[in-house]
Amino acid sequence: MTNEDTMSVGKDNAQKIKELEWLLAFQSKCSDCPRSTPEQREPPAPDIIFPKTGLGIELTQYLLDQGKNGSYPHRLERVRQEIVSEAQSEHESHHNGCLQVSVIWARDDCPTKNERKIASKGLAHLVAAHRAGIQKLRCINWEQFRNPILEKYVEEVRVDHLIGDKSQSCWSSSAGLWLGEAGKRAQVALDEKESKVIQYRKFCRELWLLMVAQRSWLSSRFFRDPPPQPTLYSSFDRVFLLDEASSLVEEFKVERKR
Repeated sequence: MTNEDTMSVGKDNAQKIKELEWLLAFQSKCSDCPRSTPEQREPPAPDIIFPKTGLGIELTQYLLDQGKNGSYPHRLERVRQEIVSEAQSEHESHHNGCLQVSVIWARDDCPTKNERKIASKGLAHLVAAHRAGIQKLRCINWEQFRNPILEKYVEEVRVDHLIGDKSQSCWSSSAGLWLGEAGKRAQVALDEKESKVIQYRKFCRELWLLMVAQRSWLSSRFFRDPPPQPTLYSSFDRVFLLDEASSLVEEFKVERKR
């Protein structure tokens, strides 16, 4: 087995563990979900099967602008966090002390792989150059960067010392909030899964879709639409959303797609 194969297997196993965690959280909040032991199947079966009841549950992430090529806002958010995380590791390998660092981004296009490396190193060097003598929050704007990649993608970097024996450094990537659009996002997720429903039903009598709004990603946050609640159209029998941030489960109204 090659290194790529090993990494792929590891990634698949990690995803199945995460899906089982989501299922158990949903199970604890939804009284209609069977309490029997679930089975995790490989495609073309849905992700979860309850053999005793004939119920199948397909899981998917609840993301902004989800489409055939994934969610661009989610990809952009992940890349930004990776840049900031790598910059923190680079900085802390050479410097002690606890800092709060916030990176305010300037544009919505995604840095290339080469640009990401330059940005993370540039960010680490920028913070190191401005950390000495900080007594209060210091805001470093793009005109002070002296790094063309940072100038291109970052608006401002804010640096502050954290005080206290138990303080831990916190480096964060700031982004705007995406409010509303719950029904629109859910319908897009349903439309993406629609072509697979016929195959899913070969493994179960009843079929649910469970969308998961992950607390760790802003692009996955759930904000309810203003009333009245929108009706969704799908061949799934029931559609739910698990909101990790609030630990609540929401069920959407669904009409059968014709």
